Amino acid sequence: MSIDDLVYTYDEEGEFSPLTRKEVLLLLEEAGSSDKLNLSGMNLSGIDLSGLNLTRANLRGVDLYHANLKGVNLSLAKLPFASLFGTNLFDTNLEGANLEGAHFDARLWSTNLRRANLQGALLQESSLSGANLEEADLRGAFLRESHMSKANLKNALLSRAHLDDCWLVGANLEGANLEGANLFRANLEGCNLRGADFYRADLREATLKQADLHEADLEEANLWGADISLALLTKTNLRRANLQSTVLTSSNLEGADLWRAELCGAKITSEQLEKVKSLQGATLPNGLKHR
Repeated sequence: MSIDDLVYTYDEEGEFSPLTRKEVLLLLEEAGSSDKLNLSGMNLSGIDLSGLNLTRANLRGVDLYHANLKGVNLSLAKLPFASLFGTNLFDTNLEGANLEGAHFDARLWSTNLRRANLQGALLQESSLSGANLEEADLRGAFLRESHMSKANLKNALLSRAHLDDCWLVGANLEGANLEGANLFRANLEGCNLRGADFYRADLREATLKQADLHEADLEEANLWGADISLALLTKTNLRRANLQSTVLTSSNLEGADLWRAELCGAKITSEQLEKVKSLQGATLPNGLKHR
């Protein structure tokens, strides 16, 4: 069986009929190896591919609606602009895969997405709890209202990503680049954010309670109304940051740089402010300027 035998197979509505697992296995056998398997543009909706090795396979633009990819090895596979609505990706290996522009509404619990290309991917309301996204490229990705608790996002690229209303409790974002990211009302409680880059990020009303922000870069970030209580902010860069109406109760700001930061209405004590590196030009909680 060749791919040509399948391209002209239609269903009653004139659409390409979904491939079956048996047909994919026959095509894989014909290709000789998964890196030579080309299923680009094919209808794979509802298919059960669980446990298969599809390393480096070409799945560009495929329709995987409600497909079962549990335990599938898709490392280094090509999946740009693929449709993965309702797809089961539990324990799927997508390390190094290209998922640029892919559409998700999938279960990605514990999925390996290390170094995956997810630029501009549509992942709204997806389940990514415990997923491995270390060094993944999520620049400009849409992750609004996704559940990402305890996900590994160490050194991930998340600049300009849409993470508003995301649940990131306990996630590891150490060294991640979130420059210009939208984290409006995101829950980052207890997260490891050491050395993360939040330059000009939108963190309004976000929860950063008990987060580790040691040496993180929050220059010009908007943290209006955020809860940053009990957090570690040692040596954190908060230059020109908007900290108005924030809650900084019991947070450690030793060595933090608050040059020209806006602290009007912030809940913070004078004892905490005495330990910061710089308050020059900052607006204090009482509305007065520090000289």
